[in-house]
Amino acid sequence: MSLSLPQAGTNITISGNSAAIIQVGDSYADLAATVSDSGVGQAGDTNLSYMTFVNGTLVSNIVIDTSQAATDTNDYVATDEFGLTATSIRWSSSKQRQPRVPRQTKSSTHPCALIDAPQLHSY
Repeated sequence: MSLSLPQAGTNITISGNSAAIIQVGDSYADLAATVSDSGVGQAGDTNLSYMTFVNGTLVSNIVIDTSQAATDTNDYVATDEFGLTATSIRWSSSKQRQPRVPRQTKSSTHPCALIDAPQLHSY
């Protein structure tokens, strides 16, 4: 009797973008991920769990410190009953707000006044 292991397994789909850009000081709510398995006897199973890691540390909830500029890695890892593992990654980056550039006000100088006029010489 031979046992054949599945060739396909767990799939993780990140909800939202795979990269999140957050302004320093803003709050961050992770959109999580969904997991499915296409292996034998599990096809279409979407009720699978996964583990989450922030910068390599196992966490129960993804919390990102946005108090300063930084880049974090959120890993989602799922393993099926055959030991097949899938990992998906979301990068989150906290960035400083860009200063607003003041709008230029209209000048009262006529545009022609900015052009050098030829010098007139009398001899």
